[in-house]
Amino acid sequence: MHINKNILTKQRIRYKIYMIKTGEYKYKFKSYI
Repeated sequence: MHINKNILTKQRIRYKIYMIKTGEYKYKFKSYI
C-alpha cells in the first residue's frame, strides 16, 4: 500500500513537470508566430 502510494505520487510529479514543460513550449511557440 505504501509503495503503491509512492509510485502514484512520483507519476503525479512527472505528469505535472510534463504539463509545465509542454505548456511552456506551446507558449513559446505561440509567441514566435
